Amino acid sequence: MVPRKLNFRPILDESFFSLYLNLLSGVMNISYLEILGLLLMVPGAVTIYLAKMIVNKHRLYEKITCNFEDELTEEELTEYKNNKAILTVKTMGMMLLLPGLILIIIALSTKGF
Repeated sequence: MVPRKLNFRPILDESFFSLYLNLLSGVMNISYLEILGLLLMVPGAVTIYLAKMIVNKHRLYEKITCNFEDELTEEELTEYKNNKAILTVKTMGMMLLLPGLILIIIALSTKGF
């Protein structure tokens, strides 16, 4: 008996498209504050998630200054600069994510759930 060929394509049925149809028809009633909140949250969350890759790609660790370089070994200094650059990028991502989260909380609290 020969096994069947596996198919990894997603099955697109009515339930897959029903969410988008409901959004278009206005059943879910999404406000502009929720959309704006999502537009702020998504790039912030992506920035936080990809912080290490962003630091390595743009070599941001080279731009970090350290006041106590003479007290650290070369390995500790590179690790310190790398960690500080990653933390800085994650902080910038949080600055994008938090206003979006606050907008969504405000929009949901005024809607009355």
